[in-house]
Amino acid sequence: MPSCSSNETGELVDAVTWPLQDSVQSIINSADLNQSIYQNTLRANAISIALNGQQANPKMLFNLAKEHLNAGKTQLAIEIINDLQKQNPQLAAINQRTKFLHEFLAICYLRMAEQQNCQDNHTDESCIVPISGTGIHLREDGSTLAMQKYASILEKFPQDYQSLWLYNIAAMTLNKSDEIPARFKVEIAKKGDYQFKNIASKIRVDHYGLSGSTIIEDFNNDGYLDILSSSWNLNGDIVLYQNQGPSGFKNLTEEANLSLVKGGLNIKQADFNNDGWMDFLIIRGAWRPSSNWGILPNSLMKNNGDGTFTDVTLQSRMYSTRPSQSAEWFDYNNDGWLDLFIANESQYPDRESFPCELFNNNGDGTFTNVAKELGVDVVGYFKGCSIGDINNDNLMDIYISNLQGNNVLLMNNGETEGQWSFTDIAQSAGVTKPEAGFPCWFADYNNDGYDDIFNFSYPTVCFFNLSGEFLKDLLGIPSDVERSAVYFNNGDKTFENRVESVFPNKILGTMGCNYGDINNDGLIDLYLGNGAPDYRSVTPNQLLVSGPTDIYQNMSYDYGLGHIQKGHGISIADLDNDGDQDIYANMGGAFEGDAFHNALFENPSDNFSFLKLRLKGDVSNINAIGAKVKLTLSGTSGTKVLFKTLNSGSSFGANPLMVQLNFEEDYIIQDVSINWPNGQNEFVSYGALEKNKAYKIPEKQGESISIIDMPAFKWKENSGDHSHHHNH
Repeated sequence: MPSCSSNETGELVDAVTWPLQDSVQSIINSADLNQSIYQNTLRANAISIALNGQQANPKMLFNLAKEHLNAGKTQLAIEIINDLQKQNPQLAAINQRTKFLHEFLAICYLRMAEQQNCQDNHTDESCIVPISGTGIHLREDGSTLAMQKYASILEKFPQDYQSLWLYNIAAMTLNKSDEIPARFKVEIAKKGDYQFKNIASKIRVDHYGLSGSTIIEDFNNDGYLDILSSSWNLNGDIVLYQNQGPSGFKNLTEEANLSLVKGGLNIKQADFNNDGWMDFLIIRGAWRPSSNWGILPNSLMKNNGDGTFTDVTLQSRMYSTRPSQSAEWFDYNNDGWLDLFIANESQYPDRESFPCELFNNNGDGTFTNVAKELGVDVVGYFKGCSIGDINNDNLMDIYISNLQGNNVLLMNNGETEGQWSFTDIAQSAGVTKPEAGFPCWFADYNNDGYDDIFNFSYPTVCFFNLSGEFLKDLLGIPSDVERSAVYFNNGDKTFENRVESVFPNKILGTMGCNYGDINNDGLIDLYLGNGAPDYRSVTPNQLLVSGPTDIYQNMSYDYGLGHIQKGHGISIADLDNDGDQDIYANMGGAFEGDAFHNALFENPSDNFSFLKLRLKGDVSNINAIGAKVKLTLSGTSGTKVLFKTLNSGSSFGANPLMVQLNFEEDYIIQDVSINWPNGQNEFVSYGALEKNKAYKIPEKQGESISIIDMPAFKWKENSGDHSHHHNH
């Protein structure tokens, strides 16, 4: 995992030493050391200093300060750097050799400001660009010092776009943007009238943790959508918030038998045993394939139907220790049981290889890894995977994004003489780029009945200069950073990358993301969780809204969704049953010191229509994952057709396993047809259902369609679990 600073520390002269004022033991104690991967480095630095008779060279001290920052001990990091400069006056001047040292001190000041205001005095407007209202910092010392330091850096390096952006952010937190010299001022669009509100604190779902993922799903079958959230580090956790309607959410983690379950960077849900209760998978080991830290087992959590979960990883024969970040449930052989594909990470395949896995569901609660037999045991530094049917043959295919090299498209060849197989057709299909792929998904962007592919790049520059590249893109300054890909399905097993016409700006630093219909026009909108482990990566999440011209518009600032903490897993769903789709975002970073509160943005829409469908498979898998729904509408402007493939959305973050289609208020429903994932490859018509309703549709003939009772509600002020702990 990349560090928060570049490797420029070699510029410091090792011969210069400095006696530490505190004892080595006090440094160790002050760090609250545990067995975390980063703080072990701090321990090693402290021991090295002790062995040197409490003498340390500047490089060692910088590393010590860096680890204090990573651990959240920002004041200690600041004191070390200030004392280092005091004892070595030649390091106080800002020049090419020492610039990184001043950048580090500046971000320490900005981090101090965030800790004192956005964390310790968190409000619903904290860290949302353009920062205003209660998001303005009450304690001004951190951002004031950061502004001074960035101003000094820019006087020497006016083309340092990363420092330029952070200078503007620091000023924004103090409502002092007007004090920035004109040549350094960056204009950000003002918030519009259509405002999303972050109500996570109000309804007690503002989990405070590190990077992880989210699932929105009805885990107790009461008609209300619940929230499951995870954190990724070894001390991470799983948190279950049960939706109780107007009274908000209740934290039932302990009651659900999840309080001792370790978290993971990603989580995905499915009913793997067809018992009618949604289970979930915890995915672990991401980013660390080259060390034992990444050799962690995933966990399969079975829903017992009584409000509790049980880890059945061993019983299911799914135990495996390979580093991974992404997995997808699907029924590759259409036998009615959900199988599991896991995209594993091999950062250095010439040294260690972790092939992908495909666990065949045996239908008795156990699984068998058949990846090698089926030809899907591919190797790469895979960060995302998604399932879709590229050629509408009712056989589900697999797309895998690669952070280091060509992406993979595994086409399902079906069964021949009793043997199923897949073939990588990425080259012939034209979907191998970007070379640094990250989150991805299948979705029918243009409603032509074919699944398209979205793949968001995460080039190396994102690790250490994300803010700078973001600002250059915002200002229209050319950059050679690799673009993401939006692959339009041509219907003949080939795709066309239309990203330059679809996304007018480059999409940078996207890890978690998902899609929904935010403005209720029947088209796919995207919410992107952006960021990088580097503390200087302070870029806003982005809402990209589609329009009739097939071009996405960035509405992040207009809608009040430009959150600048680290964006990870995203889920989009209607949490208050009013028809519009809300956004739940995991906002923690990678380091112990970069934890943050998750956000829930309530959608303020009105004057639209919707249809919700819970599908119950019979011959198909019980969740009907892979089913394709065709909705035919009629209105004053004519007929409109919408398509939706049932899945959980993005490879990083999970939407509920139900179909929701929104559309303009003046349309009525003419017909609802479903192509079930049962191998028959035909649409079954269910007629003109009533709009603004939720239906349960069974595949089995003879079973009736029923209306699901999902009444709309409004959350009460200060609703939710009042035993909830806040980091205020």
